[in-house]
Amino acid sequence: MIGLERLLALAEMARADKSLLLNHSGTVDRLLRQKLADNEELISVLVPCETDEHAAELLPGLREESARIQHALSVYDSLGETDGRA
Repeated sequence: MIGLERLLALAEMARADKSLLLNHSGTVDRLLRQKLADNEELISVLVPCETDEHAAELLPGLREESARIQHALSVYDSLGETDGRA
């Protein structure tokens, strides 16, 4: 699985140089959306256990990561770079 940092870098490359990732910008978009969905699912599972030490340790990082992905997707969407799938 591709890491978040590389995925965000690919999204930025796709926005900056459309010829570089011309055929793959939709793939990057889908991967970002899947990562966000996975994070949101984990967050929803961990929130009821927020008082648990492990959950409390994981939640801030998951929330921060989700916020970064949401920001990248909002910039991506505002440029009309998605492939139309959610």
